[in-house]
Amino acid sequence: MDSLTNHTTQLRAFVSGLSTHFDSTFSPVPTKFPKLTIITPSFNQDEFLERTILSVLNQGYPNLEYIIIDGGSMDNCVGILKKYESHPAYWVIEKDQGQVNALNKALARSTGEWIGF
Repeated sequence: MDSLTNHTTQLRAFVSGLSTHFDSTFSPVPTKFPKLTIITPSFNQDEFLERTILSVLNQGYPNLEYIIIDGGSMDNCVGILKKYESHPAYWVIEKDQGQVNALNKALARSTGEWIGF
């Protein structure tokens, strides 16, 4: 745990020092954002699903492809997904063969330069 704390402290110091290394002509905000695909596999996780969706969307990344694959939940996941249905690029609720199968389905649909799950 000590090692993690030390690394975190070092990373924070590095990031906070970045702004002092840029001159006034440099813009740290890229002009073209690479497409980022975020995948959320889910099954009977209505307790966490809405917070997860909001966490991803509230990052405000301008070139986001968000994919949610639900394995046929029997809880309130359907209601939550319908509430946010216009935000993910793709979402589906259907029986699958588990989390890896859900990820593989999402990967087959993804078009992002970077992919996270």
